Amino acid sequence: MVLVLHSTEGSSRYSRCPALKPIPNPYIKSTLIMFETICDINRINYADPIYYTKAFLDNPYVKANDLAKHIHFYNKELGGLRYSFFINLKGTIREITEVQKEQFFDGVVRSGPFETSSACYNFLDNCELVRHTKDGGGDKTDWIFFDSLRQPKKYQVERSINNTRFSQSVILFNHALEYEEINELSFHDNSLKHQALNSQRTTKYILRAGDIRKTHNRNDRDEQSKSIITYNEAFQILTAKAYSQKDKSVLLYEAEFFYNADNVLNNIVYTRHMPSRFYAGNFRQELNFEYDANGRLNRFNDGFQIKTWEYDEKGNPVYIEESGINNNIGFETGNSYSYDDQGNWIFKKTNKFRFQDYRKVLLSNAEINRQIEYF
Repeated sequence: MVLVLHSTEGSSRYSRCPALKPIPNPYIKSTLIMFETICDINRINYADPIYYTKAFLDNPYVKANDLAKHIHFYNKELGGLRYSFFINLKGTIREITEVQKEQFFDGVVRSGPFETSSACYNFLDNCELVRHTKDGGGDKTDWIFFDSLRQPKKYQVERSINNTRFSQSVILFNHALEYEEINELSFHDNSLKHQALNSQRTTKYILRAGDIRKTHNRNDRDEQSKSIITYNEAFQILTAKAYSQKDKSVLLYEAEFFYNADNVLNNIVYTRHMPSRFYAGNFRQELNFEYDANGRLNRFNDGFQIKTWEYDEKGNPVYIEESGINNNIGFETGNSYSYDDQGNWIFKKTNKFRFQDYRKVLLSNAEINRQIEYF
């Protein structure tokens, strides 16, 4: 049986509907955990399940930058950020600078030195990010938020290669948080490109207390569809449904998000009602979230693969494992840290492995050194 949750203030009530048996599909088994689901409604399962957890949404840096909105509304990470960067930041930080050295293997040591990159993050005293700079071996990009990352009206992207300015883009947003205009100036040929209302013009948002909803119209190779996603006031997703634009009464697929009494996400149920290029109709997939005694996500199961986390006393992951449901280990990541007096890590070492032919193969190792300046 499938449990369908209807949330009301101070209470929860459940209704039941018949379960749909999954149809085996080799394509699904080969997909990577968290990056593809049978119900990919405009990338709502974006990047990492930790983004759905209460601990992530309650972090002061996440709240200051309203990252849940950006993950789900923009469907990509603005400013070249991985939002997991914000999860465990502590104190009131003015600036973070990072230098990362990484080497890749794949069974044998690759030729050449470590690949080195650096990044810098600048914050206001309310924890809001206003600038992010990333330099990957001479290819440098600088993102500047003139208003805020939370409610952007304008931000600028400057790119340089080997200290020579290459391009500058200015992106303007409208009141609905859509890209209104994009102006790109290329310095190498002095050309100016202007784009008004990019592909997000088909997306409409309703943002008001108690009713946060996104409607997105899209055309892709498989089908034309219209998706409607609803959120609560904390930008946690409640439901997501995709309808055929050819016949708006036809529900193609849907996702339902189930929370406990403390508003912590327990599971997501995806159901595809109509066939597509890769999936048969009436296919059901369930994603389950489990937490440790401190409320940290420590197990994620999508029915095909399992991901687990172990944490240190500061709340940072020290061991991450990805495996199939038959318990064969696929990938393994180990982290170690050094901390400053505020409890933020200032050194991190990471080793990543995969398992092939019953042996453990080193994929990469990396070291990150941080300098943190506080207000």
